[in-house]
Amino acid sequence: MSWYPLLRREAEYLPVQAQLVREGTGRVRRNVHVNLDEQIGQLWEEYELTTEDFLTKIGETYAF
Repeated sequence: MSWYPLLRREAEYLPVQAQLVREGTGRVRRNVHVNLDEQIGQLWEEYELTTEDFLTKIGETYAF
């Protein structure tokens, strides 16, 4: 399967998406998702975590 048609279609939407962002009418993220991103970012900063511990904590974060 060629990715060209998918990439081309996505590229055609870019000007519209850029305009929406400039106007501030783009998709608004819910606070829940913003908070999840912040929690995952904090976990990412904990360098002493093993991969297994990191993934376990992410799973717990999403399970809330």
